Amino acid sequence: MNHRSSRGLLATLSRTLALAAIATAVLAADSPPQAPSGSGDKSPAVAAVPAPPPFGFEQVVERAKEVVAAPYKDPRGSVPDWLLGITYDQWRDIRFRPDRALWSDTPSRFQV
Repeated sequence: MNHRSSRGLLATLSRTLALAAIATAVLAADSPPQAPSGSGDKSPAVAAVPAPPPFGFEQVVERAKEVVAAPYKDPRGSVPDWLLGITYDQWRDIRFRPDRALWSDTPSRFQV
């Protein structure tokens, strides 16, 4: 394994761990308080939400082993043939058309 691919793997793993920590903190902060079972509250029962599957260092290590065992797949993907066949002038003529954008007829500041 060369330095570039091992650095990429380490960067991906560290990002995954950071996102997992953030997600865990957000989910813990967003969970509604549980009423004590003997509170005598006769309000309608709320459907129990199933507990998420456990997530921790072991799951990250397992995922890393799966990724390492799989054959390398270029993250850039493949370029469509029509794009490979255009000329410089055709490439240069590709423009964003605001009139054809999604949400162009709404007050949103975002367009795709």
